[in-house]
Amino acid sequence: MEQLRNGNLITLDTGTTNTRMILWQNGEEKGTYKAEVGVRDTSIDGSNARLKEAIRAGFAQLLGNAGLQPADVDAVLASGMITSEVGLKEVPHLAAPVSVQDLAENMTTVLIEDVFPVPISFIPGVKNTASPVNTGNFEAMDIMRGEETEAVCILSQLQTENGCVVVLPGSHSKFVHINEKNEITGCLTSLAGELLSVLTCNTILADSVQKHFTAPEEYDPEKVRLGFETARDVGVARAAFSGRILSRFAGFTAADLSNYLLGVALSGDAQALRNSSALPTTPETTIVVCGKEPLRSALMDILRWDGHYTDIRAFDLQDAVPLSARGALHLYSLRKEK
Repeated sequence: MEQLRNGNLITLDTGTTNTRMILWQNGEEKGTYKAEVGVRDTSIDGSNARLKEAIRAGFAQLLGNAGLQPADVDAVLASGMITSEVGLKEVPHLAAPVSVQDLAENMTTVLIEDVFPVPISFIPGVKNTASPVNTGNFEAMDIMRGEETEAVCILSQLQTENGCVVVLPGSHSKFVHINEKNEITGCLTSLAGELLSVLTCNTILADSVQKHFTAPEEYDPEKVRLGFETARDVGVARAAFSGRILSRFAGFTAADLSNYLLGVALSGDAQALRNSSALPTTPETTIVVCGKEPLRSALMDILRWDGHYTDIRAFDLQDAVPLSARGALHLYSLRKEK
């Protein structure tokens, strides 16, 4: 492991819409920073200036609150979409299979002087294959940036004999396959979270559901199952419109409808996991579902109702520290001193 001079590390995770930073001192969390700025802003603006400004502000806040100077920071570990062409530094994906040690040893460390006077180590993303993609094999291809680092955290705490699929629900839900050697062998991405947002806020259903997403305490498995089974039988588009029928003629409240739409939006994930060539699985594959409620419970229930997999488990980190930060720290601990 690389030696720390001062014991100070900063983890940096940029996604589509948010940037999160944590200051660590001798392995303990000492400060956090979050900005509602991500690579979507870079895409809209045509420049990463706003992202750079947010990250500079994060460094200033974390160090100022701790009474530190930039020279006191031993390393900055960055993961997520920050390594994409619309981030801070584009880093090529590693082609699966990828081990945890591969991720640790293939960080790209660069000095970006107009952001921070200490080099930043960027953790690479992972793609399913290095082979050329065409119309005959495109469905087998997938990519991720950030979820591989979250998976590293889970693998450091999870014991499975024959590998597993780690499920990370969100705006872009990721299904990450881990083999018996603890290598990442591929991933599958679903837009279910974005679809749920569109159905809830930007369709004719918005008024009936009052643009309200299901809160953890409102989770209703019966209504979620109705949405899942309706979408499975007649398709997502028809099932979604049927939510309006339930609201107008069957007495569904906004909370009822939000649960129903949750089931509709997530219905395709079970089908994708069973049938996609991006992530071959068998009924015996262990499925480990992470994330926040109610998405975690909804996905676990839907996979059970689908009936294809026999071993479906929940994973809970037990604290509020993001998986990406824990994973980045673990990868740093595996780096060989250079």
